[in-house]
This record gives sequence, C-alpha cells and structure tokens, in this order.
Amino acid sequence: MTIATGSLVVSTDSSSPSYKIAAAGSTGVTLGSYKFRAMNDSVNLTRIGLTLGTVTASSTSADLTQVTLWQGATQIGSATFVGTNRNATSTLSSPLLLTKDTDVAITVKGDLATQGTSQASNPGALLTVDIDVNTNTQGTGVQSGATVNATGS
Repeated sequence: MTIATGSLVVSTDSSSPSYKIAAAGSTGVTLGSYKFRAMNDSVNLTRIGLTLGTVTASSTSADLTQVTLWQGATQIGSATFVGTNRNATSTLSSPLLLTKDTDVAITVKGDLATQGTSQASNPGALLTVDIDVNTNTQGTGVQSGATVNATGS
C-alpha cells in the first residue's frame, strides 16, 4: 500500500478586503484572508510564513507592530516584522488540522504603528501582508508523516 504525500495550496479568499482605510495606531485591522486547502492527505499546519507586500516603496516593517493569524474567532498565531526584513514566520500555538479537500480560511490582522515626527512609520502607507509559499508555510501530512510545503499565490 502506498500513502500519497499531501499537498497544501494557498490562495486569496473571497472574503479578503481589496482596500481598507485605517488610522495609525489601530489594532486588529484585517489585512487579508487566505484559503488553505490540503489535498491527497490531511495536513497538520504548523507554521505560516508571511511577507510584507511590495505594493509601494513606503510600506515597511515599521508600519506594523504585530500581525496576528485567526481561524474564525480563534487566534492561532502571531508574528512580527523586524528591521528591514520583509518576511516573518508564525509557529502556530498548536497545529491546525486541515482536512483533505476542505477549504480553511485564515485571516491576517495587523496592529498599525503610531505616527508622528519621531516615529518610523510612514503616513499614507499601503500595507499588504501575503502568505509566503516559498519555504515558510508548512505542515505534516497526517497519513504520510511527510513535511508538506505550501504552494499557490
């Protein structure tokens, strides 16, 4: 008997806001919602990589104090962008079971930095936070036990 290695596909969820205006210093601002789908095997999702989008040159890690990850009303992880690094990884507080062939929406929320003359954040910044599907989003196949890296856009 051969057990198929699972795969994990991530895409933008239809509930993801296309644009939202928020004041500096706001907390829990929805930055995006992403659909996770395990195929060929259920996957225990253990970490989610995030990347700060490059929509505008003014968008930097200084614009966000923290990013949190949510499945419904439950916070499942958090991450912080540090310095000039545009990537961050959240190791989930406990693995999230992604049942094979079932979509699970995960929402990314951010706490926006305050602004002022002595603050590093950028007035008018357009922020995007995307799921890093290159290497930092992964889990373990439930049947296969294999490490499963995410793919998608």
